[in-house]
Amino acid sequence: FPGQEDREPSAVEKAQETLSTTLENESAPAETIKEQLKALRAARLKAQQDLAVAQQDLRQILTVRQEAVLVLNGMLN
Repeated sequence: FPGQEDREPSAVEKAQETLSTTLENESAPAETIKEQLKALRAARLKAQQDLAVAQQDLRQILTVRQEAVLVLNGMLN
C-alpha cells in the first residue's frame, strides 16, 4: 500500500516478523517458537479488541445510513 513504508509496524506485524525469522532457522528451539506464537496470538487479540472499541466509538457518531454503507463495504460488522 502506498505510504505504508513511512509508518511504524504494528505490534502484530512485529510479532509476525519475529516468528517468521525464527521459523527460517530449522534448529530454532520449540520453546522459542511457542513463546513467539503466544506473543503473536496476544498481539492479534489486542488488535481485535482495539478494533472493536474503535468500531463502537465510530458507531456513536454515524447516522444509520452511514453505518449501513460501512457494513455493506465490510468496514463494520
